Amino acid sequence: TTKLEWTRGRDIRGVPGWNEEVIYLHGEYQLRPKLRLVARHYAGRNALTGSKTRLTNTYLGLTRQLADNRWLRPRLQINYVAAGGDRAGFTGLGGFRDNAVLLQLQFETSH
Repeated sequence: TTKLEWTRGRDIRGVPGWNEEVIYLHGEYQLRPKLRLVARHYAGRNALTGSKTRLTNTYLGLTRQLADNRWLRPRLQINYVAAGGDRAGFTGLGGFRDNAVLLQLQFETSH
């Protein structure tokens, strides 16, 4: 699976001149029926009152489907996030400003 997104916001939260742009690239490869390798990259640019900053987050991880039944589909995700760019000085809305390890247990239900 591959995905590519581009978003752009102007005058964020009503602040004139606070603009942000993010490019998102996602790739996923199925290793086994219930195990997937995942890579994501976010590249953000932010401008706030003449100051421009950048932040990147690259996720590398695995997703394991724990069960696959009609009512509940739990999965476990582990990701390493590598942060780059201006990091601590980034003036944008979100993103990891330092490297991180994420462990998530997610549940999806059907109606």
